[in-house]
Amino acid sequence: MAATPNLNELKEATGSDNLADALKLLFIHDKSEEHDCLFETQMRDRRKLDLLAQLLVLAREGMDKKDDHLERM
Repeated sequence: MAATPNLNELKEATGSDNLADALKLLFIHDKSEEHDCLFETQMRDRRKLDLLAQLLVLAREGMDKKDDHLERM
């Protein structure tokens, strides 16, 4: 069920003509897609933050080297 399924597909997947069972499967399906999307977004944001942290470390190291050089002069 890659896309949102229709009611007949839900009934077939649950093996039941009960509307409540079909709707329960639909909500579970939507929640899992939402969770996957949120997880991917969180991982992408985490990678961005890691890169920013690395850039800040490099910038700080550069500033320390500059300070050392200026003190020697």
